[in-house]
Amino acid sequence: MATQSRKLTLEAYSQTGRKKPAEGVGIRIVKGLQYDAGAAKAWALKESPGFLVLDAAGFEAYAKVLLKNHREIPGIGLKETETPTATLSRGL
Repeated sequence: MATQSRKLTLEAYSQTGRKKPAEGVGIRIVKGLQYDAGAAKAWALKESPGFLVLDAAGFEAYAKVLLKNHREIPGIGLKETETPTATLSRGL
């Protein structure tokens, strides 16, 4: 029902241009950007590398596979670590 109502509301808006085409329904305009992701990345690499953020989870998953296969990424100093953590029973 809701999907059909949204579809009909959008159809009415496209035909009339009115943001309130009927009682109880309305149109909200969401603004966004469209651009070529490859061109944006090339620009950022040259002009503003701070826009590029490391996908840490993806990198670490890849790095774990490399370590498991006894391979490295030159210059990274990749090593597996172990950190002890304390666990307490609920009764304490």
